[in-house]
Amino acid sequence: MAGFRKQRTESAAVRALVVPYTARNALGNENNFSANGRAKTELWLVVLPSDGRAPEAHDQQRVTAYVPNWLRVVLYYAGSNYGPRDRLPAEIDVPVRIDPESGRIVEVDVDQAATELAAYRDVAVKEWKETESPLSDVRAATALPGEAVRAAKDLLGTWRGALSGLREDRSGAAPTASYSAEESEQSRRTANVLKYHLARKPKEAAKVRASALEAGPMMVANVRGGSMSAADFETWLQFQATSGAISAEEAEEWRRSALPPPGK
Repeated sequence: MAGFRKQRTESAAVRALVVPYTARNALGNENNFSANGRAKTELWLVVLPSDGRAPEAHDQQRVTAYVPNWLRVVLYYAGSNYGPRDRLPAEIDVPVRIDPESGRIVEVDVDQAATELAAYRDVAVKEWKETESPLSDVRAATALPGEAVRAAKDLLGTWRGALSGLREDRSGAAPTASYSAEESEQSRRTANVLKYHLARKPKEAAKVRASALEAGPMMVANVRGGSMSAADFETWLQFQATSGAISAEEAEEWRRSALPPPGK
């Protein structure tokens, strides 16, 4: 106990962003008899910069904590395109303590996080009962975020197919947006999940970046040629920039090339 008190004394209280779709049981469904039951949970967190800057994906840390089942459900689905995400926040940060010298997270304040997120408990308990409780015949929530990554790859494949289709479109009609506001938001969430995944997989990130750099000039040409709407191009740009495949500066350069000021 003395060591624990010393750790809290020497650590600093800050907040950390929860990477969507990563909070999962570290030992399988080890304690699923109650929504309040605590299980060893592995999740990825990014300490929020004290100066207000946006957190960087490459700064994420894998942390283990004993988290109530219902709270893990909230942390897992919030910000993703799965489960009860429409009834959860698009982004969550939780109180943690860090080693001031290394910046490493030494503790997650689980009780305080549960208090802050109590408004979402009923939503999470319903999801837990339907998917993980002893009476459920659905899988335990131990999956890696492969579904989100596959969804991102499917979306990239859809865009590649759209490029081919655009080359054949000679109708002359003004292009209209293909994505609804809801689909654009789903694209943003998928890109956000992918950003953290790619930060842990540099070889895969290099392939995704190469694909984006190859597709970018074709996208610009299609917008300028009138076969792709500016709205669809913006959705594509936002996906690439949010996922980290391209930089914000590269996105802005392509945006200026595709949509030059009047008279240019």
